[in-house]
Amino acid sequence: MMGLFYQTDDDVKNDVELQAWMTELQADDGAAIKKGLPVTNGRMETRDQLFKFLTTILFTVTSRHSSIENGALNYSYVPANPFLYRLKAPKTADKVYSPRKVSKKLPPINQAIKGYALIASADFDPADFGRLGLYEDDFTNGWPAGVQTIIDAWNAALTGVDDAIVDRNEDLETPYTAVLPSKTFNSISTK
Repeated sequence: MMGLFYQTDDDVKNDVELQAWMTELQADDGAAIKKGLPVTNGRMETRDQLFKFLTTILFTVTSRHSSIENGALNYSYVPANPFLYRLKAPKTADKVYSPRKVSKKLPPINQAIKGYALIASADFDPADFGRLGLYEDDFTNGWPAGVQTIIDAWNAALTGVDDAIVDRNEDLETPYTAVLPSKTFNSISTK
């Protein structure tokens, strides 16, 4: 998709809005990001730099976000919640804690309720956000020719990944569904 808009490194270098964004991200009165941006002398210079940058953003707002949110309710049971549990996890599989020891390390009830409320509030349905690869009908209006072909190929690839995960899950006692493309948010925003 990026190739439709940025065919050469010069397209990246000469994108005034992109360069202004990079300046704002690094500015002390902006995002103040001083390390980690794929820039050269404060500027985005190459398609490779832009690709890395966009990949990081898209991964963060889609797959990473969904992998945290999907299945959050699995940790609503206080002894299974790593944020509320006050007993170090066993280092070996043969280490077993007695129920008495575990119960002494559980949080007070008011903290347990707040912890559950936090988890429950973070449990989103991807249908509320739109799944990865699903866009509004007018989303690509005015974009270069070929965009629909790319979106169709992207959706076919996502379906293949989804099918592979579903097949692999058939043999699991507890299926892993946190990063199914069909359950992955299209972004962290509802609009």
